[in-house]
Amino acid sequence: MKPAVFILAIALAGCAAGGERYESAAAPAEADEAAMEEPSAGSAGPAKSEQARRVPAGSVDIFIDCGEEELAAYTIELRFNPSIARVMRVESADGGGFPGAPMSDPQSYGTGVTRIVALHAGGGLAKGRVPVARVVFDPVSSGSSPISVSILSLYNPQGRRVIGAAILSRHSIVVSGLAGDPGEKR
Repeated sequence: MKPAVFILAIALAGCAAGGERYESAAAPAEADEAAMEEPSAGSAGPAKSEQARRVPAGSVDIFIDCGEEELAAYTIELRFNPSIARVMRVESADGGGFPGAPMSDPQSYGTGVTRIVALHAGGGLAKGRVPVARVVFDPVSSGSSPISVSILSLYNPQGRRVIGAAILSRHSIVVSGLAGDPGEKR
């Protein structure tokens, strides 16, 4: 690993994370299967059939446009209304410029603010408009939630800050027709 990339990795792990725990969503299917298991006797939680009927509220792809600079690392912050939808998982975007899934803190998924971090230490770094993450949302209640993203940091392979723009594939999540919602007709 190049010294600049190694220093960058240390900086991202310590500074950008701000003491938060970040995990990779490398195996979302396993997590979904575990969430759909029957609860043990006496435990609270949805039954398998109820959980299996839940479908995502939608997803949003996140891109970073860094112009002619190579993008080696990023930290972004996604904001949404947690009373409408919560993050189900964060995964690699189709055609992503980063190997593996980005890292995020699953404990932040219901808070309305989720930081997403990734580092690419190898060669073949992307330039221009780079697909960096796909965020899948879980419905909470009917309504519309605006979605926004801001860049906290972008770095090139030499560890220098990069100027860029974050772009969303959509700017809101709309949830309707959930059982038990006040406006639902029975």
